Amino acid sequence: MKILVIVTTVGILLLGNAVLEVDANEDSDRQWLQNFNLHLSGSAGNTDSFDMRAGWRARQSTQRYRRLLDASYNLGTVSNDLNKSALTAGARQDWLIANSSWFGFGEGRYDFDNFRAWRHRASAHAGLGNEFKKTDTFELLGRAGVGASKQWYETQHTRPEGLLGGE
Repeated sequence: MKILVIVTTVGILLLGNAVLEVDANEDSDRQWLQNFNLHLSGSAGNTDSFDMRAGWRARQSTQRYRRLLDASYNLGTVSNDLNKSALTAGARQDWLIANSSWFGFGEGRYDFDNFRAWRHRASAHAGLGNEFKKTDTFELLGRAGVGASKQWYETQHTRPEGLLGGE
């Protein structure tokens, strides 16, 4: 087992924080632009550690809407003991208003974390947003809305929430 850890650690150090991005062809107005990333790090010594993060993101834009899907998973070990195991996945859609900087949005997210009392959490929000600045290469967006989140496992909570954010 120790050799496997050493080989894995050397491989991780060689590939450390490698990022792979794949973009779809932008010729079509309805194409999904996607990217995938993989980050690896580790160390061997008095305490062996390994961390990995894998993520995926897809975006689609038309004259009428913007869509975003994303998911990521984090894994970590220290001395072969699992100390991090978390997944998050979400979806958001903006409904664009013709000839206006305003838009409506709705979003949902699911979180799993093996090391939290809630273990599972789901949330949903809806509201209004504004494109404060938009060019071909830059967007500054603001969002305000309301929603709720539900947690379950050892703790059970359903909470109303407000959302205020920028992108």
